[in-house]
Amino acid sequence: MQKLITINIDDDNDDDLGIKEHLNNYLEEGWKITSVTPLVGTYGFQSDEDERVGALGWMAVVLEK
Repeated sequence: MQKLITINIDDDNDDDLGIKEHLNNYLEEGWKITSVTPLVGTYGFQSDEDERVGALGWMAVVLEK
C-alpha cells in the first residue's frame, strides 16, 4: 500500500521540527519513505530594502507500508 502526503515548508521554523514530527507519526505506524520530491516554492521580499522575509514551499513524500 502507498500513500502520498504533502508537507508545507516554512522558514519561520528554523529547525523544521514540524516536518520531523509529521513524518515521525507515519514512521512510528510502520510506513517507510520511498521518495521525496520538492515542489514549487516562493520567497517574500521587503520592497524598500530587498531583504528576504520568508520562504514557503512544499514537498511531496511517497510512503509505503
